[in-house]
Amino acid sequence: MGIFVLNYSMIVDNFLISLCWVIIAQYEVITTALAKIGNDCEHTHFQNEKDNNSFEAYEDLKSIIMDQNKLYIKLKSFYRVVWIIVIFLIIIDSVLLIILTYSFIMICSSAESFSIFNILKISTAFFVFVIQLYLYCYLFDVLNDKKESVNFGLYSCDWTKMDLRFKKLLLLAMKFNNANKLKIKSTPNKIVNLQLFSSVMTTTFNIVTVMLKTMNGKN
Repeated sequence: MGIFVLNYSMIVDNFLISLCWVIIAQYEVITTALAKIGNDCEHTHFQNEKDNNSFEAYEDLKSIIMDQNKLYIKLKSFYRVVWIIVIFLIIIDSVLLIILTYSFIMICSSAESFSIFNILKISTAFFVFVIQLYLYCYLFDVLNDKKESVNFGLYSCDWTKMDLRFKKLLLLAMKFNNANKLKIKSTPNKIVNLQLFSSVMTTTFNIVTVMLKTMNGKN
């Protein structure tokens, strides 16, 4: 049973990690492409060439925004599918970390002799679940940052030398990005990121501390 759970967990981990890195890479490409708009064009004093550069920049911006919208739709579908899986795994990891930490302390503080092998098993399992929890929080933290950095790419393009049509489309894209705060949340106020990892670890040790104090109080 344990081997089955471990294999299932590894399959899910590989699936989520691979998709997260693919989406992160796509957002990185989009941000880089946006930042290059207008910056790779030669500056000219001729009006016709300026108009041509502005037209090409507008078409490039429109094309990249369309690609970004397609990626956003894919991300929305991805979150809809994996949301319950990620939250379930985070809850399981948190509960197991509490149990393992409590078991480790109880074994080490026991007056009876304890097996080094059992301590090694608990320690290994503890670090595996810590790494798994950290990896999920880290990946979604990076994904959130890459998604939000698209606006930085928009601002980094040479928009000051473009025409009014380009600037309107740029502003519309920025408003769209600011309005769409798509993130996986463990609670209505807590986003799955590195801050959540820190919060889970702190809560885990606080709960274990309370459990130990309760046990000592009964004794």
